[in-house]
Amino acid sequence: MKTLSKLSVVLRGVVVPVTVFAVSLLAVVALDRHLRLRDGEIRTGGLPEIVWFGAHALCALIPLALVIAVVRRLESVWAKISLIAATLVIGWLLYIYILLHYVTGSGIDSL
Repeated sequence: MKTLSKLSVVLRGVVVPVTVFAVSLLAVVALDRHLRLRDGEIRTGGLPEIVWFGAHALCALIPLALVIAVVRRLESVWAKISLIAATLVIGWLLYIYILLHYVTGSGIDSL
């Protein structure tokens, strides 16, 4: 079974990795928010920066592995490139939206 149906490729190559990334990133944001609220001051506390950004990198590893697993089964080079590009663009936009909304919406920082 070298070829996958188009729906299966989109589902397994884009939707599932992006969903896993969003849920894991929201879990990191929730943990940071909890720590800041427990501290009593929203601008201080939270996760240390190295842990904060390291957690973002870890949130991207599982979706990356899911995309690679699907890409390996595709035959066309253009299909591989387009699947990777679509997943990266959607993931990057989601990352920017979630973090900007969290940081500016909660008053941690402003633009």
